[in-house]
Amino acid sequence: MPPYPGPPFLDGYPLGGPPQMGGEQNMGGPRPNAPFLMADPRETERTVEELTRAKERLTAELDSKERTIAELLEKCARMQVNEAELHVHNIHPDVTQAQILEKFSSIGQVSSTEISRDLSTPSSTASATVSFKHAEDAERAIDTLYGERMKGEPIRIFWSPDSERGRLNNLRRVFVMNLERDIDDDALRHHFEGFGPIVVARVVRSQDERCVGFGFVRFEGVGDADKAVAEMNKTVLLSKTIAVYRHK
Repeated sequence: MPPYPGPPFLDGYPLGGPPQMGGEQNMGGPRPNAPFLMADPRETERTVEELTRAKERLTAELDSKERTIAELLEKCARMQVNEAELHVHNIHPDVTQAQILEKFSSIGQVSSTEISRDLSTPSSTASATVSFKHAEDAERAIDTLYGERMKGEPIRIFWSPDSERGRLNNLRRVFVMNLERDIDDDALRHHFEGFGPIVVARVVRSQDERCVGFGFVRFEGVGDADKAVAEMNKTVLLSKTIAVYRHK
């Protein structure tokens, strides 16, 4: 049997003519009669204005947050410096900033020093700010150098009022006034050790190594210092009535 020749053709197309355009076959093509919708220019303008305002609000909020972050970072940096910052008073007018740096560098790494003088009265004592890299060194500087003489004047050292750690440590430290000239560190410690563990008890001495009349005791606990101030103020140590107080 001969092979099937296929469907009959008409004008080059299978019998029935060319396929008709329409229905599903024309879904992707243009529709001549479809209406063209134009946007209202006023609505477009309003939309653009709203988007512009929204962008401005977001930009302002972002700028505000960036400023807040920058301020917080700056504050943290200042706090880190202030945590190890000391104020030094009663400095002899002839003492230089280099001598202050040398004195305090014997305790630990110093970040900065700044000395202040009253230019209207050059003969008056000066004050200084000393910042350590580590707060522990700042505490040791008070324990070790308070009352030491520089060119004959005893220096007084306190925490910066901006230091949170300093404020807490001030609560642990009590100053004792009107001490006997012959008292030593051990006698001062023994007089206060009943109130709790003591970190350091020190008598401030003159050039002849005798007590100049005051000293200090640093307790481990704030509560121990509280009791010492409450119970030991205006009591007798050796033969003299002492005054016990905190630095404010």
